[in-house]
Amino acid sequence: MEIRRLDKGDTEKAKKLYAEAFPEDPDKFLDWYFEKAFSENDAWGAFDGTCLLSMASVAHYKGCIRNKLCSANFLQSVATRKDAGGRGLASAIIRQILNALSEEGEGYSSLNTYIHGFYERLGYTPYTYRQRKTAEAAMGTGFHLCRYEDADDALVSQMSRLYKKAVEGRHGWRLRSHEDIQRLLYEYLYLGDAVLICTENESGMTGYAIAEEKGESLEAAEAIWTDTSAMDSFAAAAAHMGKQKFAYEENAEVGEPGRMMRIVNMSSAMGSLALGDGECVIWVRDEIIRQNNGAWHIFSRDGRTKATKTVADAGVEVSINDMTRLIMGVNVELNGDRNTVKMVQKVFSPMKCVNFELY
Repeated sequence: MEIRRLDKGDTEKAKKLYAEAFPEDPDKFLDWYFEKAFSENDAWGAFDGTCLLSMASVAHYKGCIRNKLCSANFLQSVATRKDAGGRGLASAIIRQILNALSEEGEGYSSLNTYIHGFYERLGYTPYTYRQRKTAEAAMGTGFHLCRYEDADDALVSQMSRLYKKAVEGRHGWRLRSHEDIQRLLYEYLYLGDAVLICTENESGMTGYAIAEEKGESLEAAEAIWTDTSAMDSFAAAAAHMGKQKFAYEENAEVGEPGRMMRIVNMSSAMGSLALGDGECVIWVRDEIIRQNNGAWHIFSRDGRTKATKTVADAGVEVSINDMTRLIMGVNVELNGDRNTVKMVQKVFSPMKCVNFELY
């Protein structure tokens, strides 16, 4: 068994494996993804001879962590052949990817999933939660439906401004550039069967939803709004399309775990952050990336942070999962020296996280 980066000669094998693992994705999306979006250099695979059994890849977009833009190193396209399951191949590939990212000086890796337990064992931790909600369809106004050909630059710019407004004062979100939104609409509206619902009032756009018809529901793959009146308009769009309800996922304090994050390089991760003023020593346990293990002296002053290995006694010990939660501003129950605990809580102040993106 060999685990290595993919090369150009492996693309067709990767495409075939992806199609087996994600049969719900239409052929035209598959063709576009492997022609335009897939990078062999950012993908790793497990091979038995020349046969590709499992793979995973990384997308290097930007995300916001404590008001700083960082590379999110988003883990995606994790796929294993059905006849090769249960052998730990995906875990082995991800471990190799994480160590490669750490050696390259990357601070973080993130992902979206519905199998959180699997990724928690690899050091990831959820930092957002979601609740599925529905709004009963009811006739109304304040919306318009758009197909791909309707999404001109002016509309995309409105969506981008709305997105920025929706994430103000929070972190954990993906940077959505004008080009990112164009690609999102291309994937869902042109390659898929989704429709774009835009809501508005006298002040301008108040929300948008990328939604698909599923049975009696209009299901939002992504829904963003800055005014609660937008939800009435989404429900009106569902009624207009002959559906019984509009379904969507909303960020919540509790609920089903959502987006996950993981520190891959302690020094790089800390160096990119603006934390509260103070210093502390924390012992970090990481079973996968050895260089993260040990006592770390964390010093923060005037929005600049530095983390260095130390031989000093650590007043608090945490797993890499909980260290990530501290960075993401999620509450962590700390045990150890009382003064150190207080300082850690001061340096790593709580923050509100938000995530709207599917990928």
